[in-house]
Amino acid sequence: MPTPRSLPGRAVGPRLGTLVREFDARPARRRALAWLTLLGLAGIALVPAAAVYLTSGRPLLGVPAALLAAGYLGAVAWILARGALRGRDTVVRLHEGGLTVTGSGLRGAYLWDELTEVTVSGVRRSHRARTRWRCVLTAVDGRTLTLGDGLPDVGDLAGTVVAEVARRLVPRVLGVVGSGGTVRFGPFAVGPDGVAKDGRRLPWPAVREVVVGNGLVVVRSHDGTGDLVAMAGETPNAVVLAEVCHRRARSPRRMG
Repeated sequence: MPTPRSLPGRAVGPRLGTLVREFDARPARRRALAWLTLLGLAGIALVPAAAVYLTSGRPLLGVPAALLAAGYLGAVAWILARGALRGRDTVVRLHEGGLTVTGSGLRGAYLWDELTEVTVSGVRRSHRARTRWRCVLTAVDGRTLTLGDGLPDVGDLAGTVVAEVARRLVPRVLGVVGSGGTVRFGPFAVGPDGVAKDGRRLPWPAVREVVVGNGLVVVRSHDGTGDLVAMAGETPNAVVLAEVCHRRARSPRRMG
């Protein structure tokens, strides 16, 4: 994967602030297109050659040519099926006050203060495999933006977005819960008495910690028998949930 450039600060408007970093998927798209072109041309060129050799009774040349043609064209189909070009024209620019996105029919700006939900899932199939990320942003006006592995270092970008949104949402959620309200995080509900999911409730004294990792969100109990588990992809603002639970479980009578 290409490494995104760290850019010197540059003013891009009073709301977004300076440009901090750019995540550009276009170099990977150009490489994928080059491979598709080379493999496709080679496979197409070998097809008539294989036909000529086979029809003229020269199988020692025709069979290898046919196999190579099938291999090259099969590689083209495999690359396309894996979505090598999907989202590869996207450019995300990270600013002090939010981010902008262009490409794939997208063009817009998302301010940190406008984001209401960030849903991040990162799954690694094995210790040697790379983590596959998916990050979905939801703004207060209903706009959504989905970022995936087509973008270089999308995990770093997701981490920054999560931190910025959590910094703003945690105090708000603590205020709501502290005043007796309930806030939902997908299947979880956080209220003054504890954390609930699917009709099961963990009171605050029973909450040990919230762990977010490898595609799961787990609210762990002290005795290990009452854990609440959900998929990270179904739990918006999971980091906010974890921080709120951390603070509330350690100070059940006082929020903040």
